[in-house]
Amino acid sequence: MLIKCPECQKEISDKSETCIHCGYPLKNLIDKSNYCKINNKEVDLTEVIEYIKKDRLITAARILRETQNIFDYDSVQLCNIIAKTGQPPREFNCEIKTTPPQPRCPKCKSTAITAGQKGYSIVTGFFGSGDTMNRCSNCGYKWKPKG
Repeated sequence: MLIKCPECQKEISDKSETCIHCGYPLKNLIDKSNYCKINNKEVDLTEVIEYIKKDRLITAARILRETQNIFDYDSVQLCNIIAKTGQPPREFNCEIKTTPPQPRCPKCKSTAITAGQKGYSIVTGFFGSGDTMNRCSNCGYKWKPKG
């Protein structure tokens, strides 16, 4: 969010500690009442708090879930704490969602992979034609999936 520097009146980020135009110290001017340390990372929850004030807890929880990569239960729990107390807690620890690694081509490391049937061959005929094969759309390399 942009704020005006009290010294030069030019717009600057509210996250700046000093004005980038005139060097005025802003550290003491930044309101930290809407900040919360979620898993030791300081997060500005102003947007979430605004939705909670409008009784839009589902939207606030969705924003938290998507921006902080936390589970639904944890985002709803944090929103309920804010709704009950009127402000975010200083710290909130929860489980972070982890996404499984995306499969990559062993040859070129591309993620553009398709899976399909091995197909018919003149040499082997239909033998093994039902086997699944991975194919890289980037380099054309084919391999059998593990597992």
